[in-house]
Amino acid sequence: MKTELKDVIHFYLGCMVELNNSGSKVYNRKLIAVGGVDDEPYCKLRLGNADEKQFVHAVFFKENRVKPILRPLSDMIYEEESYMKNNFCYKANGITEYYTPDGFMFLLKHGFDLFGLIESGQAIDATTINP
Repeated sequence: MKTELKDVIHFYLGCMVELNNSGSKVYNRKLIAVGGVDDEPYCKLRLGNADEKQFVHAVFFKENRVKPILRPLSDMIYEEESYMKNNFCYKANGITEYYTPDGFMFLLKHGFDLFGLIESGQAIDATTINP
């Protein structure tokens, strides 16, 4: 079963998103809230910093205009992998590695795609965007 972005977007609050404005794509919006009106899920995006002048607007998911910018797990650097293994991993029977809930929170906080959203086209691969 394919994971739908609207079902997991709340895990990525604070991440940057791609906003498609009638074919013109911008990458400078931050996901700050998710909600729903009359069973229509939406997200709120912010342009600008919270402590400065800012512009906030809502976009409904049915419009397919918003994609989070996420990192594939293959983008994990050595320091992140070591931190994960040293702090959030344990082995059972000396073979299988299991990650604690805090480990999943670490991965989400660092913008890793844990739901296959990049592969399904519902998210943007952060490694493909020019800074």
